[in-house]
Amino acid sequence: MSTRVIHALRILLSGTLVLFLAGYASWQAPKAHAVTSGCAPYAILASRGSGQLMDDSSTNGFGQPVFSFIESFLAELPAGTAAATTTWNNPYLAVPVSWPHLLNAASAALNSSFYSNSVNGGQNKLTAAITNITATCAGSTKIILVGYSQGAQVTANVYQALAPDLQADISGVALFGDPLFNPGSPGDMGDFSGDRQGLLAHPSSRMRPAFADDGKVLSYCFQADVICQGPWASFFPLQVSGLAAHSAYNTDGDADSTVPYSTRAALYFANLTGIPSGSAAPSAMITPVDTAFVGRPITISAAESTDPDGEELTYSWDLANSGTFSTASPSRTTSTVFKTAGTYTVRLQVTNESGLSATASAVVTVVADPDPGTLQAPTTLAVEESSDGLSDTLTWQPPASGPAPGGYEVFGGDGTPLAATVGGGPGSLTLPAGGVPSSIDVESVDSDGEGGILTAQFTPEPSAIATVNGPTASVAAQIGEGATISFAVQAGQAFYINGNLSQSDQPLEANYDLLDPSGITVLEQNDDSVDAGSSINVSPIVATTSGIYTLNYSLENPLGNPGSGIFSAQVFGTDLTASQTIDGAPVTVNVPASDPGDWSVITFAASAGQEIYINGTSTFGTSTLEVSIFDPSGKMIYDGIPYFGVWSNIIAPMAVKTSGV
Repeated sequence: MSTRVIHALRILLSGTLVLFLAGYASWQAPKAHAVTSGCAPYAILASRGSGQLMDDSSTNGFGQPVFSFIESFLAELPAGTAAATTTWNNPYLAVPVSWPHLLNAASAALNSSFYSNSVNGGQNKLTAAITNITATCAGSTKIILVGYSQGAQVTANVYQALAPDLQADISGVALFGDPLFNPGSPGDMGDFSGDRQGLLAHPSSRMRPAFADDGKVLSYCFQADVICQGPWASFFPLQVSGLAAHSAYNTDGDADSTVPYSTRAALYFANLTGIPSGSAAPSAMITPVDTAFVGRPITISAAESTDPDGEELTYSWDLANSGTFSTASPSRTTSTVFKTAGTYTVRLQVTNESGLSATASAVVTVVADPDPGTLQAPTTLAVEESSDGLSDTLTWQPPASGPAPGGYEVFGGDGTPLAATVGGGPGSLTLPAGGVPSSIDVESVDSDGEGGILTAQFTPEPSAIATVNGPTASVAAQIGEGATISFAVQAGQAFYINGNLSQSDQPLEANYDLLDPSGITVLEQNDDSVDAGSSINVSPIVATTSGIYTLNYSLENPLGNPGSGIFSAQVFGTDLTASQTIDGAPVTVNVPASDPGDWSVITFAASAGQEIYINGTSTFGTSTLEVSIFDPSGKMIYDGIPYFGVWSNIIAPMAVKTSGV
């Protein structure tokens, strides 16, 4: 039996065979309903829950809690505006899923047939209504979307699928008991459990994507609501509490406030869209701050801020007078440190549970500390290599407390002065690559040249220097670290590299790349498995720039075991002794046998898509010959087997993939 069918049976057998509370003994298809013509100041587009009837006179066909939300929202409007507001009831099927409509319930669990057809129909009608209003009334009509249960699924699906320009025309979205509820989405409201998701959000791939954190969407969910919290929301007594909670959005609040969720949402969106709320705004006040001293922490308090209705407040601060407030917090105090003397404006924003806010500002006078204490050491000393590998930059942060330094002095671990800087903010020092000593002291100093010292130890990356046609250069590297071998080459010179690895017998992953003098990667290679004696060869490359080329090498152990390896490499120069043209006369090159592993090169130009083949002969006596072909990027595209003595062969036709030499 498939997991989807098992899941459907689980849903049917839990929750006393009820998925979405309908509360009606009979159901019929809804009558058609059109959006009112003309541009109203507000348009509330509502989608009712499963099985709720459009001819239910007690709720004007909207069903609860949507009806309660609309009433609460309209109550905040001036009488004339309320009368002119459009309220539209989505005329979709809203198929019931309670007894005896068990096929609908099963199709909801399986996301198929009756239920999905109902949701899709609702989405089409709501999308058409939004498009109709925005096409003629964009900018003049504020659109509020509201949905409950199946209607919440319809509403949220439509909103998340809207193009950005249409989404921008929506002023707010209120959802109650969404079957695809995502407990980690911005705008989630209620006493829901953060580790439970909507009943139909199983598997988790069906869970609703998170909404944007822009304050336009509120999605309410009770912890005991089986629809938005899954069938495990309340196991005893047999999900009865889960069903009751699903129908309580217009009657119940939570431990924070007894105001019903539908009313809270209406007041929030009334305030969001600029309607003066029936809830009074809070009063923001900053307790006057006594004179503050440079470098000393001070506490700023908003304890005297109040709310006339006794609602809980949250507090946000703008300590730099930048116009941007910090994330809201229930804490009524904040702390800061001013580094220099002067007058500073700090701002406070308080917000109550209804979403209403108030702001206040205060001036803080900061003077020099008569007893500044001991100048502390700087913090967070670090070294970062430049992208081109030509320099290293040392950075540090000012002392975490105490008086501000007048500047910094930087010394090597042996006492050699490296630099002196002025100013007490973050500092930096750039040195040539490899010029950062293994031990560094950064001292914060005052006018008397005294202060705290921060010492850091740095382990330079192992490196070695090679010369073209010179001896082998070797460098040891610990597993998880890197090593480099560098060498100088002139523009136009051709070179190749023969290397090998000496290490313990454990399997490793080796990675290396070759950088030109400007830091551009010329070649890179990853070997998933290498061991002692593994060769690392770089085919002939023509230097395009004079300068220092760097071969970077690193080792990794897939098992996480410690260890080290010794990387050895020798750089050889070679002459481009011949140039060939396709269909041209044969050319001859001499490969010196005095230095095993030496190369000679024949170059030719070809175009992408061109078919080529090569005839060749050679006489090498007691030497072994190996013939390889490299594309313009240096990638080997043909690797012939070694030949001993006389060689006469044809390299079979191949298609050229890249134009070039």
